Amino acid sequence: MSVNITKKNLITLLLTLTLSVSVILTLPKSANAASKEYEVYKKIETGMTSTQVAKLIYGKKYKKHILNENGVITFKEEILYMNISEDFRLSYEYGFYYNKRKTDNSIVPQISVGFYSKPKGKTLYVGHKNFIPLSPSLNHLYKNKKLKIGMTTSQLDKIMYGKGLGTFNDLTYENMAFLKILNDKGKNIFPSKKSKLSYAAESYNKKTKYLIYLNYDYKKKNYYVTEIF
Repeated sequence: MSVNITKKNLITLLLTLTLSVSVILTLPKSANAASKEYEVYKKIETGMTSTQVAKLIYGKKYKKHILNENGVITFKEEILYMNISEDFRLSYEYGFYYNKRKTDNSIVPQISVGFYSKPKGKTLYVGHKNFIPLSPSLNHLYKNKKLKIGMTTSQLDKIMYGKGLGTFNDLTYENMAFLKILNDKGKNIFPSKKSKLSYAAESYNKKTKYLIYLNYDYKKKNYYVTEIF
């Protein structure tokens, strides 16, 4: 009996490590956001309950930071978003680790997490998470070079000064398939996981600022530019 329990524990541990590392492995090699907050972000997994996230962020004192609202475990932190859908599905978004961003002195939550319940359920689960570093890099375009939709990170690197794109502007990971949020035709609205990051850049003459969004293609195993602002 004890051998079977050990095997189950080992399998659970391996699955947990695989989920935690999968998002990290998709990041470009040049991406760098090393910090205590980023280490916490990496440990937050989609499917975790709000209580599990509270324990991860606050440790042994987590009970001081949560509320039990009619059986729904929420946080005392400021709510960024809240909604109750037609099928009585709860959704919340909270921000954690508020700090001043060095690039513009704005106060931002370095970690934000979206929680969702199942229809008529009271347990909140992580559906997506976002990380904002305090010192994102500002890339500079070479003269006469232009950003284009569909570019990869390596193609972006070739039209900008320096080696690598540096620290990203923000990073989002989403995996909500398990929640089975369906449309009118009964199809899952969020059938697959998504990873998205952005970089800040400016033109050669420094007159135009850009925010470049890239989505990760899990089949091609690369990031591709999807939006430019």
